[in-house]
Amino acid sequence: TSMDRIAARADVSKRTVYNHFPGKEALFAAILQKLWDATRTGSSPAYRADVPLREQLLALLDRKMRLLGDEAFLSLARVAIGAAIHSPERARDMVERLGEREEDMTVWVRTAAAAGRLSVTDPVFAAN
Repeated sequence: TSMDRIAARADVSKRTVYNHFPGKEALFAAILQKLWDATRTGSSPAYRADVPLREQLLALLDRKMRLLGDEAFLSLARVAIGAAIHSPERARDMVERLGEREEDMTVWVRTAAAAGRLSVTDPVFAAN
């Protein structure tokens, strides 16, 4: 089973996995939480009126690219995607949860627009 593979990958017994997670759903929720938390590591570069926009955008993009290239993040993403494929309910929950959270770039665009440094009608679209 997948729990056997998880235990083998973690180099622990299946019993140890179940001691920490009562079932696959709880394990999947923990994996998603870890993946979610990984996107928020460190302090997000906040908009600064005294720093050129280009410099700030490059810092935001650099941070995002480092995250997307991080092997631990990619491994978690693969697990989450694989699990979501097998459960439409999980996929729906993931999409809803992603929709509730505003990404760092969107927050930055909103703040820069509010300060009059950017002219945007849709900060979410502009951030993507």
